[in-house]
Amino acid sequence: MLKIFGYQHIIYLAVTLIATAAIIVFIKWKSNKEKLKGTDDKFLRTVALISGLVLLAAIVTNRISLAVYREKPIELIPNTFCGATSFFFSLVLIFGKRNNKALQFIALVAVFSGTASIFYPDFIGQNESFFYLPTISGLFHHSMQVYCWLMVL
Repeated sequence: MLKIFGYQHIIYLAVTLIATAAIIVFIKWKSNKEKLKGTDDKFLRTVALISGLVLLAAIVTNRISLAVYREKPIELIPNTFCGATSFFFSLVLIFGKRNNKALQFIALVAVFSGTASIFYPDFIGQNESFFYLPTISGLFHHSMQVYCWLMVL
C-alpha cells in the first residue's frame, strides 16, 4: 500500500527536486546569455508559455483521470483549491504579460498549495500503484506549481 513518505514518494521527491533545480539553473544560465544579446525577453516569454502549457496539460490530465476514476463528469471542473490554482496559473502564464499583478498573486498562492501537497499528498493512497493516473498526475501538477513559481521569481 502506498503511503506518504514511503519509498516511492521519497524517490518522486528526489527526482522532482533534481529535475526542477537543473531546469531552473539552465533557464537562468540561458537567460543571462540571452541578456547579453538583448533577446532575454523573448526567451523568458517562450519559457513561460511552454511552462504554462505543460501545467495546463497536467491539470487537464488530472481532472480527466479523476472524472473517470470517480465516474462523475463534474470532476472535470477544477473544484479544489489546488486544481483551480493550477488552472488559473497556467492561463496567466500562457496569456498574461510578464510581472503582472495576477501572475504575482497566483504564483504566491501556488507555491503554498503546491509545496503542501507535494510533501503531504493526502491523495497518495488512491490505489496500490504509484503510477495510478490520478495519483501521479496530482503530484505532477503540484510539482509544476512550485516549478512555475521558481521560474517567475
